[in-house]
Amino acid sequence: YDSSITATAMNGATCSDDGMVFDGVDDFMDLTTWEFGGEPMTVEAYVKYDAFNSYSRIFDFSNGEADNNVYLSNQDTTDEARWGIHAGDPDSGKGLLTTPGFFEAGTWVHAVATVDGTTMKLYKDGALNGTTTDGQTPANLTRTQHWIGRSAWSSNGYYDGSIAYLRFWHGEALGADQVAQLYAARNGTTPAMQPCTILGS
Repeated sequence: YDSSITATAMNGATCSDDGMVFDGVDDFMDLTTWEFGGEPMTVEAYVKYDAFNSYSRIFDFSNGEADNNVYLSNQDTTDEARWGIHAGDPDSGKGLLTTPGFFEAGTWVHAVATVDGTTMKLYKDGALNGTTTDGQTPANLTRTQHWIGRSAWSSNGYYDGSIAYLRFWHGEALGADQVAQLYAARNGTTPAMQPCTILGS
């Protein structure tokens, strides 16, 4: 994994035994940027929403609003998941997968999002939860904003809850068996499973 990635807590985000804690008002994490895209990828997150603010992001990597965004959030102010990869207009529907009843307020949820060509998938707690074949691979570039808990859109809400860890695979869309193994190991003791951990590979 890439040990050069660092994260800076902004506006009072704190690290607890469970993970990073965000107040839903203005807390977020600002990450070291890195180049990715142009190939399959996977994102794993272990999260607990306390409340569902408007399109509140688990993460949003971008160059700004509607500018090469790659993100995972809730949909509107609901418990629905939204896995988005946008090269331009996010309202086009391309590069977007939403699944209802994905997150649960006050409950830890293991989420894995993958993209391989035009196929995007979301897994909840080790099982496939949604698929679209109208996706798109993120553009290969170094985005200027790598944020956890904050959206590139100023009109969106901040993340309210805890994030135990995030892990990224570049060049690989993990399969169902691998995702099930990650879910089984979600409370393990490997470096990737430690609270407040962010790893890229």
